[in-house]
Amino acid sequence: PKIVVFNSGGKQVLEHSRVVLLCTIVSGSKPIQLSWFVGERAVNTEYSIVKIKVDEDVSTLLLPNVSRTDSGEYTCKAENQLGNDRFSLRVDVQGKKI
Repeated sequence: PKIVVFNSGGKQVLEHSRVVLLCTIVSGSKPIQLSWFVGERAVNTEYSIVKIKVDEDVSTLLLPNVSRTDSGEYTCKAENQLGNDRFSLRVDVQGKKI
């Protein structure tokens, strides 16, 4: 599969703002599994306010209230029986200016 990632939150964002990352499948044989990672670990939505929404060809990662600890490299990975593709984006959370 081939994917692209769109970032509506910007690479540098202010603390307590919302970050939305969109991962879109542009080609590939279905079924395609989309997943998100921060660094090397899978994004865990079970015990946090982070949300992942998957529609047919788009996966949305929503970080509703970021803090500095949310800074890092976010990766969307698409996999099918023929291979995989990934796209990474660095998100830097800055403290609010006084």
